[in-house]
Amino acid sequence: SYLEQAKALIEGGIDLFIIETCQDVLQIKAALQSVNEAIGSGKRIPLMVSVTMETTGQMLIGSDISSITTILEPFNIDILGLNCATGPEEMKEHIKYLSENSPFAISCIPNAGLPENIGGIAHYKLTPLELKMQLMNFIYDFNVQLIGGCCGTTPEHIKYLSSIVNPD
Repeated sequence: SYLEQAKALIEGGIDLFIIETCQDVLQIKAALQSVNEAIGSGKRIPLMVSVTMETTGQMLIGSDISSITTILEPFNIDILGLNCATGPEEMKEHIKYLSENSPFAISCIPNAGLPENIGGIAHYKLTPLELKMQLMNFIYDFNVQLIGGCCGTTPEHIKYLSSIVNPD
């Protein structure tokens, strides 16, 4: 199914492949293989992989950030980063590791904090300003080059994040 999707995306004229919210390195490798097969020897389409690290410090299947980086290093990836599951505070050590060890550009697309179940509804407490400040630190301290927001972020969160690069 990855191959079928990749071919359809190429046919649709995509500018970037994003393989995201990955929780298993084998899943990532299968997707990468399909993307490379779909692209063939034709044009180059940038490729981003974004993994999800749980509060345990690992992916759901138990891989840590150093294993992920090592396994993905031979692949033709442009951006490697994290998204979903946690907020920026819980991602900090993983992002720091990537800044010191990854050969790829780094992305960070956290939730607006850790989700809290209140009455059966997920609530995210990180304000737009708090998210902006934490991701600004990631840009300056860890050379993160792509930022964004995942679960719990609102248009207001994204507005604050966009003000980092476009202060007007």
